[in-house]
Amino acid sequence: MRLKFIVAMTDKLARTVKSMPKSPFYAILDYVAELGLDKEVIYLNQGEPHFLTPPHIREAAKKAVDGNNPYTPQPGIPELCEAIAKKLKVENAISVDPGTEVFVTSGAQAALYAALQTLINPGDEIIVPSPYYPPYVIDTQILNGKAVIVPFGLGESLTLDPEEIEKDVTDRTKALLIHSPNNPTGGVLSRENLKAIAEVAVRHQLPVITDECYEKILFDGAEHVSMASLPGMRDQTITISSFSKTFSMTGWRVGYLAASADFVKSFAKIHHTINICANSIAQRAAYAALTGPRDFWADWYRVYETNRKILVDSLKDAGVRIPARATGTFYVMIDITGMNMNSEEACRFFVREAKIVLTPGSGFGPQGEGYVRMSYATQTEKVTLAAERITGSLKKLKRKS
Repeated sequence: MRLKFIVAMTDKLARTVKSMPKSPFYAILDYVAELGLDKEVIYLNQGEPHFLTPPHIREAAKKAVDGNNPYTPQPGIPELCEAIAKKLKVENAISVDPGTEVFVTSGAQAALYAALQTLINPGDEIIVPSPYYPPYVIDTQILNGKAVIVPFGLGESLTLDPEEIEKDVTDRTKALLIHSPNNPTGGVLSRENLKAIAEVAVRHQLPVITDECYEKILFDGAEHVSMASLPGMRDQTITISSFSKTFSMTGWRVGYLAASADFVKSFAKIHHTINICANSIAQRAAYAALTGPRDFWADWYRVYETNRKILVDSLKDAGVRIPARATGTFYVMIDITGMNMNSEEACRFFVREAKIVLTPGSGFGPQGEGYVRMSYATQTEKVTLAAERITGSLKKLKRKS
C-alpha cells in the first residue's frame, strides 16, 4: 500500500520538478558516502565560513529569545531596515528609503526567488551570465521563464561583454542578473565593465538584479561596485545581499533586498505567501551585526588571504590554470581539461585519489564544464593538507599518462 502511495505521489509531481536533473553537487556527496569516506575527506566544496558568529551577534540573539517574538512588520523590524539603509548609503553609495525600499528576507535566496516571481510571466527571459550560481537558472525555470545564457570572459580578470548582453535583449527580457564578486569563479567585475553594462540597461530600460553577498571578501586591491550606485541605475536595480558571508551567519538565514518603492510594494505580495516575515530573532542578530564592532574582520581576512595564497601558489606551481583572477569570495576555479575527464569525473578522481571533495563545474552552467570549484573557507591546516593532496594526485596522474 505504501509503495502504491509513493508511486501515486510521484505521478502527481509538477512537470518542472520531474524535469530537474539531480544536482552534481549532491551526486559527488553521494559518491563520498558510497565509498565510505565521509570521515576521511577534506570538504572544500561548501561556501561557508568556518568562523563562529561573533559574540555580540550571538548575545543579541540570546536576549531576543527571552523577549516577545510575534510577527515582525513584513519588511523587517524598523531599526534593522534603517541600519541596512545606512549601510547601503555609507558603504555602497546607494540612497534608499528604509521605510519603503528595504525588505528583510530569510536569506538572499528567498529574496532572489521572490524577486524573480515578482517579475516573471511564463515565457519571459532572464539574462544570466555563466558560470552562474545555480538557483538563478533553477528559479527561472520553476517559474516557467527562460534563462538566456551569456558567457563571462574568464581571462586575466572577470568580464562581461556589453554587446553580447545587448544582442540577447528582446521584448520578453525581464531582467539581467549580475553576481560580483562571483561564485563560482572568484572574479570581480571592474567599475568600467559595470558602467558599460549599466549603459545597456539604461538604454533598454532593463532591470538588473544584482547579488552582492560576497561584497566584503576582496583581495589584491579589488573594488566592489554596486550597480545601483551607477548613473541611471538607482531605480532600475534590485540589490540583494545577506549577512551569511560577511558575519559568518549562514544558518541564521537573514538577507535583504533594496529596490524602488514600487517594486518593493509588489515584492511584498509574493514574500507574504512564502515567509510572512523573516525570523524575528535572526533580525535582532542582524541588527547587532550591522551596528556592532567589526574588529573580528581583520583576523578573518588574514585567514582567507593566507588560505588563498597557499591554494593558488600550490596550484600554479603544479602547472594548474586558474581561469580568472580570484580577487573576491573564497572560491577558486581550476581548469581540469588536461585531466581528460569531465568535471564530475574529475571530482570523483579527487575523492578517490586525494580524499578531497570539490564541486563539479558542470553545476554552474555550460561555461562551468572543464573546471572544478574549490572553497578555502576553512581552517588553514586543512587548506595546506588539501593543496598537498591535490597537487600530489595531479602529479601522479601526469606520470601515468
